[in-house]
Amino acid sequence: MVAISCKKIEIPNSNKIEVKLANSGTGYISGDVTLSPGASFSIDFSVSCPTDMEYVYIYKNGTEISKDQLTTNKTYFAAAKTFTADLSPGVYTYRILAKDKAGIYLGEKNIVVTITSDFNYYTNKTLFVPDSVDKTNLTYYASTTNSALNYITSSGISNIIDFGYFYDPTLTGTTENGHTIYALNISPIPTPIAMYSLTAFTKNATLLKLVTAPTFASITSSASLQTAGAGLSSGTTTSVKGLTTGKLILFKTVGGKFGILNVNYTNQNSAARGTFINIDVKVQK
Repeated sequence: MVAISCKKIEIPNSNKIEVKLANSGTGYISGDVTLSPGASFSIDFSVSCPTDMEYVYIYKNGTEISKDQLTTNKTYFAAAKTFTADLSPGVYTYRILAKDKAGIYLGEKNIVVTITSDFNYYTNKTLFVPDSVDKTNLTYYASTTNSALNYITSSGISNIIDFGYFYDPTLTGTTENGHTIYALNISPIPTPIAMYSLTAFTKNATLLKLVTAPTFASITSSASLQTAGAGLSSGTTTSVKGLTTGKLILFKTVGGKFGILNVNYTNQNSAARGTFINIDVKVQK
């Protein structure tokens, strides 16, 4: 029988460096942080090491975004770097990492930057034409709650309604269909919605504008909504008709929030009770 002895081997700590982060003022981060899409931020940091460093890197989610080579004092490095946060919400890890002349890893420090959306993105919302009998069709929309509302349930909360939907039968047979988004202050009131008495309603004067740019997909932040909405003072209206798949409407609520509506599809060109429009909406928080 052969006796086997085990010898414990000590593995040295490979992280030799010390990284310090300084809070140097507005816009500087000194640890994990949550930011809005596209925000500018700076990292003021220093790296010290008991042995010579050759390179100090910054990686973002594994991709190199900064590289500095040390030339004189190779045991210490300091710098301030400014970056722009991603437009897409998510978690991004920034690694400050040092290597020696042979490319051997000396250590690192991670900073986690979490990007949260500064606008609301609502999908697959369906609005129906007004129905004259039960008045239960979901014909109004409130962007603050992402709610489709009917006439009955809206009576006490009409102040949150941003716009409504109807089909204008007078356009049937013309080159423009009757699918229409409108603000409740529309005047004169068209026949399809005149059957709903809005005397006791708050008639929010939402600004509406049919546009071809920017694209719906290009809206990725509150700032991009703000920029897109800058032109709403020109060509705005209380209603937008002739809506088909892919049509875009910029809007501004009475609360000052900018938004964009994308038409996914309409089911039929008719004022019948079952007619509806399906939309996606992006709006500032």
